[in-house]
Amino acid sequence: MNQFLGTSIAAPLSTRSQAMSAHRWLVLVLAIVCAALMACGGSAPGRASVASSVSSSAIPKVTSLKATYTSISAHQLAMYVAADAGLWKKEGLNVELIYSKSTATALPALTTGEIEFALTNGPDVTSAMVKGAPLTFVAGGMPKYDFGVYAKGNVASLEDLAGKTVAVTKPGSSTEHALKAALSYYKMKPDAVKILYAGGVPDSLAAVITAGVADAAVLSPPTNVQAEKAGLKQMVYVGDLPIRFLDTGLVANRDFIQQHPNAALAFIRGYLAAIGLLKRDKQQAESALAHYAKIDDRDALDAGYVAAAKLYDPKPLLTPDDVRGALEEGGELAAAQGDVSRFYDNSFVQRLTDSGFISSLSN
Repeated sequence: MNQFLGTSIAAPLSTRSQAMSAHRWLVLVLAIVCAALMACGGSAPGRASVASSVSSSAIPKVTSLKATYTSISAHQLAMYVAADAGLWKKEGLNVELIYSKSTATALPALTTGEIEFALTNGPDVTSAMVKGAPLTFVAGGMPKYDFGVYAKGNVASLEDLAGKTVAVTKPGSSTEHALKAALSYYKMKPDAVKILYAGGVPDSLAAVITAGVADAAVLSPPTNVQAEKAGLKQMVYVGDLPIRFLDTGLVANRDFIQQHPNAALAFIRGYLAAIGLLKRDKQQAESALAHYAKIDDRDALDAGYVAAAKLYDPKPLLTPDDVRGALEEGGELAAAQGDVSRFYDNSFVQRLTDSGFISSLSN
């Protein structure tokens, strides 16, 4: 039996059906096959309004979920706050929040459904979707890069990094995309610098000031404050450049949200509530940041909070340009064949907008 958004398709096996003529059987089989094909592949992830299948009671039948954050930085703050403030518990969910060092690390478990949600960057996810991964973005987050390029004192500008080594986290990570975007903006080729994959954001900083194997690093709040205290200088803050980019967005396993729309809606409510709370309550937000980033430096926490409160979108509806930019950055725009609607589903956020839930979060 095929399942799609709660609709079942099954071949009848009654005594009456056995009396059908061969011709009528053929018509019936063809109709069933066509319906099944439409259910499995004819409806694109971004086009189907999955949220419309939420029941009126909206009580999740599935209450235990796994979600992952893909870096230790302030641009993951919504996930930290949702967990730390118990916002998912208020929605009736028990969410296990897991750390993955990069999107590439998180994708296998997200694709198989071992993890249901991730807050991560756009290009790796859209590239995986082009290749058939059952994923979809269900909400935005930060629509700009929250990264700066920090270098040792003997480097005066981004252009001076030509031929030098720059530390980023993982291949295909937001840090690598941010570096390439900055290089492109300043008319430098992607191979103008040597890239060192250090692991995590703190590891990138350590590669410069401790190990001495890199001349610069791509860092985000609050780690950037530690860099400044260690004598590194910011060459460019990529968030100030006129570049819109899906730096963080909430991605879901598509099969899960289709089969469990109530649980998906509850998770997204908690996520949106966290965005509202972090903008209203600096103390709560910094407490969550200190917990998950394991930082007690007041200056670093302040810097991280300011960046997140500024860049998080309170009504994170995704746009076609967000997805096109992610596809282009991942080298998959041509493969998408111009149809970007299938990469995202705004129905949950739109439902929560129309109900007044999002506007209530600013009060």
